[in-house]
Amino acid sequence: MSDALDLIRNNKSAVLATMADLSVLTGRAVGQTDALRLAYRAVCRGGVEALSGTVVSEYRYLLDRAMARGSWSGHPIGQ
Repeated sequence: MSDALDLIRNNKSAVLATMADLSVLTGRAVGQTDALRLAYRAVCRGGVEALSGTVVSEYRYLLDRAMARGSWSGHPIGQ
């Protein structure tokens, strides 16, 4: 678990980018604590999608919904 925390600490800009992505997808402000928690969970599951700027799998439905509305088309994480 300390490896996951180190990975998050060393990738703060990626975590902040993820926070911004989640804020846009959910239509509300996502606090830094939420972003860190989501990133930590993703790393603990063996994935680094939160730290690489993509959407955490639990939030994939939000991306699909946003793309269906046409508000997220063309964004790199929507590919």
